[in-house]
Amino acid sequence: MEADSLNTIWHNFLIEKGFHGKTIVRLSVTDLLEHETKTYSDRSDYIAKSDSLVSYYLGCRCEIEATGYILYSWWTAFTTKDKVLLCLIILGCFLLFFLEEFIVRVYHRFFVRKVTVIEEKEVIVEKEIPVIAIEESQAHIYRLDENLLFDADLRTLKGG
Repeated sequence: MEADSLNTIWHNFLIEKGFHGKTIVRLSVTDLLEHETKTYSDRSDYIAKSDSLVSYYLGCRCEIEATGYILYSWWTAFTTKDKVLLCLIILGCFLLFFLEEFIVRVYHRFFVRKVTVIEEKEVIVEKEIPVIAIEESQAHIYRLDENLLFDADLRTLKGG
């Protein structure tokens, strides 16, 4: 029996069971002088001997070995729903790369407060202070004069 005909029988049986991968069969014959002759049903350059699925041996001194290989692409393991979800995740990561500047602008607009600090030499410096919203509260600070503030909650008068 040739490897091609054995592979055809095996492949047709697997298709009946619902498997749609690729199969390869290797037949190996070892004679009395321990010379090994092998034949493959398809190209064997992309399969490894350690990937064999089934091995069957006949004989004690003269051996016939039939080895079956199944090749199944990782992409075919995904369902259509998985493929769509994977594409959406990749698209989302791609869009985040281009929307980075917009996200930074929105962050600075809503979550960072700019405070103008006037020093003694009349140098105006703007500092950015991150705003963390904990709970809503109202401040009861009143400006009485240009440099005079009254804090009604703490009952303090601050000048300068």
